[in-house]
Amino acid sequence: MIAAIDTRGSMRFMITKGTVNGEKVCEFLKKLMHDNEGPVFVIWDGHPTHKSKKVRDCIDSFDGRLEVYFLPSYSPSLNPAEQVFNNVKSHGTGRMAISGPDKFKSIIFGRLRKLQKLPRIIRSFFRHPDCAYILS
Repeated sequence: MIAAIDTRGSMRFMITKGTVNGEKVCEFLKKLMHDNEGPVFVIWDGHPTHKSKKVRDCIDSFDGRLEVYFLPSYSPSLNPAEQVFNNVKSHGTGRMAISGPDKFKSIIFGRLRKLQKLPRIIRSFFRHPDCAYILS
């Protein structure tokens, strides 16, 4: 799962099968940038995929409309998108008995769609004490 949120309370996401690799990250970035004139700012952790040549080339293809900022190592709490994942876990999958991968994907998709319709909740992720730096 890949997700992007903004301070206005909107969210984009993509559910992937298997490992998130450079190809999938680029697919997500292209969808993210499709109807955005820019500039778009992305805050990422230091996952090797985010720093791969494929992803760097993809970022460069947007001619400066996409700017990427990397978080310090081992600091997921500084990434507001982590709040999306925490929300899905606590309100979507928590202690559920899930009967298989298709059911799991359906539950995740449903929770993310519901969250998309709750901009107030998404905006609150930026008020998390560790993420307040974004609004200042």
